Amino acid sequence: MIVGPVFEGDEWEALWGQQHDAYGQGLSIIVNEGRRRLDEAEALVGPTPLGDEIRRDDFDHHVLQHVHDMLAAEWRLRHDLGAPPLPLPGFHVEALATQWLEWLRHRVQGMSQSKMRDVLMLGFMDPDPYHSAELRLLPAVYDDLAAVARERGVRLLDARPADTPSESA
Repeated sequence: MIVGPVFEGDEWEALWGQQHDAYGQGLSIIVNEGRRRLDEAEALVGPTPLGDEIRRDDFDHHVLQHVHDMLAAEWRLRHDLGAPPLPLPGFHVEALATQWLEWLRHRVQGMSQSKMRDVLMLGFMDPDPYHSAELRLLPAVYDDLAAVARERGVRLLDARPADTPSESA
């Protein structure tokens, strides 16, 4: 996870750190939901080329980093967690990491089949020459984040994915 502000008022560095430390768990939640859906589909239609790639288990987390980071920012924005609260006795930011991961689990369960397919394509397949999964998924997740920002009247800080596919993809 790239730690830093994504929207105006996104200043809670300790919370960014908790989300950063839970990066592996967050990616597992995202990818495992995609795998679960693919398993269900393959139970109906039989093996698929995407399933064959996943069974090789050659996963690259770098290409899903921006998806994770935009979802992490969406959670902070939806829950008004941009700025740290005043010091409260007995409050520990670590407890929020559990809430973040639970929200993420529900969020990816609600994602469309096409977004979850693109998650798996990005994480497990050599991208096609046109980077189609990346060009579909990143703007779609960004658009979700931007919609929440508009709803809350908050400006995003250069969180839009680049127009060109990442080199690491």
